[in-house]
Amino acid sequence: MCRRAGPRLITGLLFVFLSTLTAIAQGTSWDQQMEAGREATEARRYDVAEKHLKAALEEAEGFGSSDPRLITSLKSLAELYERQGMTAPQEPLKKRLLEIREGELGSTHPDLVPSLLGLAWLYEERQKPAEALPLVKRVL
Repeated sequence: MCRRAGPRLITGLLFVFLSTLTAIAQGTSWDQQMEAGREATEARRYDVAEKHLKAALEEAEGFGSSDPRLITSLKSLAELYERQGMTAPQEPLKKRLLEIREGELGSTHPDLVPSLLGLAWLYEERQKPAEALPLVKRVL
């Protein structure tokens, strides 16, 4: 019986080890993409920044909606577009941020205020007051 447990134990440990290595490699890639995106943004190389931040977002999608890297990726890409005055591409990102935060916190949590106001501001910028008003009312 001990002989049978040995190979299973080794196989199980090998699986855990390889899974951990994969997770570390994924995190490292995400970190590298985010850092490259930040550096390119600071250098005002927005096309390069967008490429890296989109790659980081794509990778973060695989981590699950409760992973903070997804929220960070969404915020960073939305901020890049905001910095460039590009309102249209911000909308789906900010809506998704709000949906994730509502799922985590509930629809009445005070920590939603920045997300609600950010999306409301964006709707105002895009001249969509009918969409902005319900968000502002929720904040009040």
